[in-house]
Amino acid sequence: MRGATRETIPSDASIPEIMAARAQGQPTPYKDPLSYEYILVEDQQRQMRFERECPHPIWYFDYTEQEHGPEGSAIIGSHPYQPLAEQGIPCVVAGFEPLDVLQSVYMLARMHHENNPQVLIQYDRVVKPEGNPIALSKMNQVFEVTDTRWRGLGEIPASGLRIRDKYSQFDAQKRFTLELKPVPEPPGCDCGAVLRSAVQPTDCSLFGTTCRPDHPVGSCMVSSEGACAALYRYQSYDS
Repeated sequence: MRGATRETIPSDASIPEIMAARAQGQPTPYKDPLSYEYILVEDQQRQMRFERECPHPIWYFDYTEQEHGPEGSAIIGSHPYQPLAEQGIPCVVAGFEPLDVLQSVYMLARMHHENNPQVLIQYDRVVKPEGNPIALSKMNQVFEVTDTRWRGLGEIPASGLRIRDKYSQFDAQKRFTLELKPVPEPPGCDCGAVLRSAVQPTDCSLFGTTCRPDHPVGSCMVSSEGACAALYRYQSYDS
């Protein structure tokens, strides 16, 4: 990259830091990485470098300095996703940074192009096929498999966990005699169908009118990671 050296690239730049500064109205020397206008990413572990020419270095990301916490698939591993590949659906366990997403999309597209569905791990600096045996052992000690009701999907046999009777004193549902009732979607909300990919967010009659990030109706608009909220933001529905 012309006009840039490693020393001028901030080694501690991160999306949470940038987004927090922006939310507080504080000036930041970094370009918002979500804009994708400028990005410099270097992976010392894989010796891979993606860059776009720009007058000033914006963001330096070093995979070797990332946390290795027990998050998501880091516990269960990739084996539980194997049924997807057996049904002809390519699957990639992905990380969260922009380069993670970019590489994961490439891996999915390549498997689709080659008609070779597999379960691959892009996030291999954290996730292993077998997961975390110690964490899994502790989970199995405290929890047992049970039928669970899922938003938009209904009840799926053996799809969730509940606290074993041995630890029932810590089970809030038993301790406080709670009755969990099904919660229907608000009238007119197609969030369940959106979660199943049966419809697009724009197919919902509430999208962009009654249902907006500042006035969410369904859960897909409540979370910034929800499909409806993301589409509303990045396709400029916000006036």
